[in-house]
Amino acid sequence: MGMLLVFEGEEEAPVHHVDMSLEGWHVLMIAAKSSKGGFPLVRRLNDYYRDALYEADELAALLSELECLRTHDCASAARLLGLVRAALAVERGISVIAD
Repeated sequence: MGMLLVFEGEEEAPVHHVDMSLEGWHVLMIAAKSSKGGFPLVRRLNDYYRDALYEADELAALLSELECLRTHDCASAARLLGLVRAALAVERGISVIAD
């Protein structure tokens, strides 16, 4: 089982992706819940077994949330930053696929 994050619309053959393990997801959720701030976009991933979608216009805010969590030593947040930056550059959303 894994959680695959890809550019929206590239589920079949993702060029840019992050595969997040259950352990990595757990670390991210603990960091989001225990840090100051609501992190509503990161918390959208609260169900490991459910797909999610981030629209292109939400990515700047998601990037801010992840950067904040990264400063709290959350390696899982740091892994997602590159994908979010790349999606922002091409103005594509991100699909989260529960695998």
